[in-house]
Amino acid sequence: MKRIISILFFLLMFTTIANASTMISQSNKKNYIDDHTGLQFTIPKGWIEKPVTENSEIIKCKFVFKNDPSVCVLYGSSDLWSKLSSTEKEGYTQSDCDNSMITKSDIAQMYGISESDVSVVAYNHGLDEYYQCVVPYKNGTKSDVMTQMIYINNGVFYNFQFTGTSSSLYFSDFVSILNSVSYPFDSSSNSTTTNDNSVATTFSFNDFLGSLILTIVLYSLPIIIYRYGIRKKPVIPKKALIITIIYGICALILMVVIAILLGGHAPGYAIVFWSFINYKMLKGGTDYKFNDINEEKKVKSASEGYFEKYVDK
Repeated sequence: MKRIISILFFLLMFTTIANASTMISQSNKKNYIDDHTGLQFTIPKGWIEKPVTENSEIIKCKFVFKNDPSVCVLYGSSDLWSKLSSTEKEGYTQSDCDNSMITKSDIAQMYGISESDVSVVAYNHGLDEYYQCVVPYKNGTKSDVMTQMIYINNGVFYNFQFTGTSSSLYFSDFVSILNSVSYPFDSSSNSTTTNDNSVATTFSFNDFLGSLILTIVLYSLPIIIYRYGIRKKPVIPKKALIITIIYGICALILMVVIAILLGGHAPGYAIVFWSFINYKMLKGGTDYKFNDINEEKKVKSASEGYFEKYVDK
């Protein structure tokens, strides 16, 4: 896979800045979409697309600031995986071809700069990590510098370039572009420092925990509050059954509504399970007041369909 380094070197060395005198296109897109990779990003206000005239395999688009055409942002991509031979791919999958295949030292050697001048930076809420470096280049007879952002994932090489450094007046617009990038994959599990398995495990556990908490809150929390916070004593079995059935129906309806809004479904077996738990909680203990004739009559009346309002004391 080390051949990736030589391929990158070839791609980057033939990626040059176009002459600023090129005629400016009057198109003013809101978003850019890479038809080859599916990548998208938002173009800040005040930037205008220019025709790509570079003799480069990777450059896909170019934007200049309309009030200063010398300030330029370029984006490019290339399918590295397809450039590897079958022998070089042995033992690897396309998803293995990412930033981990190159190092700061490799980047420094490509550009002939010091390794200390190469850093790893994160954008888009820390989800996308790039190798960043500032390299010199020739703009006609003028020497200048250019900020390079390099990102490899799922076998695809992505490159963003800015004519200037982080201290440049328009660098904040460049950062805005990087923060708006939407890659055709879940970048949160594909950064240069993230362990894919641990991330997947974390998300799965968090989803399970969140679902469990929501279920308990909807199906049992009111019952828990009534039994242990308000009544503070067991409920006779017949009354506990009535409460369980009525609340179970209400909770199921609420859960179905929530599931529909979230695009999921509410499993029917869950209400059966939690209703059983609720019933056991309500009548749990031995302090039943079977000798309370008035309460027994009210429970019997309710069970026969003649509901009578009352408050447990």
